[in-house]
Amino acid sequence: MTVASDIERTLLRRILRGEYEPGTRLPTVRQLAIEFGTTIPTIQRTIARLEAQGLIRARQGSGLLVLDPKANGNINLLSDWFDALWDQPTRATDLLDQVLTIRVAISMALVDLMPPPTPELAVGFSEVMTAEGVEAIRDADVRFSQQMLEHAGNFAITILFNTVEHLVRTVDGLAYAFYADAALHRRTLTAFLEHSIQHSEESRKKLHAALVEWNAAATGRFRAYREMALTERRAREQPTEAPKKPKKRGGRGARA
Repeated sequence: MTVASDIERTLLRRILRGEYEPGTRLPTVRQLAIEFGTTIPTIQRTIARLEAQGLIRARQGSGLLVLDPKANGNINLLSDWFDALWDQPTRATDLLDQVLTIRVAISMALVDLMPPPTPELAVGFSEVMTAEGVEAIRDADVRFSQQMLEHAGNFAITILFNTVEHLVRTVDGLAYAFYADAALHRRTLTAFLEHSIQHSEESRKKLHAALVEWNAAATGRFRAYREMALTERRAREQPTEAPKKPKKRGGRGARA
């Protein structure tokens, strides 16, 4: 990473965490240069990138206005957002819940667009159903999802699914949350495939219920994982007290 990238990441985290509240102003370019021990041009390049992401607005004579990332951000910020909330399990879980709610809607739309399953999809489905372990299930599931997306042929849905896949590979604890319960994941995937074949109201309701159950389980595991990770991290950072030296006792010649 370059110096500018490190500074950008620090400022981005502060904005996403709310340390710089929307409507307030960042320190001046000169103040930031002093804080980070760098040059004004380096800070200006960093500010330009944050402005391009819709997180700040730089105006001559008005300073650097912080914008609301929830109102102005985009899906490319999701991974950074989860990273910024490493010590806030509740907020991170709420964010995941919102992402998964959208994922349900996308999944339902995808299955409605899909033509009847092909033999290739049946092979991909079998690989997911027989995979063991979080990483193996994740990799098989990603491959199968990509097969389904190609089969459906919808570019917009593919982009959104790719975003979720990126999160699964980069956000700490997310793969565990998604795939630790292999049996539940298989039941959900089975409901998906059944609806892609039947396209009935009953199979649609069954799939929606399975996705909602899967989401609830995944968010619960994610919260537990992040809380455990936070506890362990704080324990590692806790300073170790030096052993106390025993008090010296006075000898016979000591004064009373």
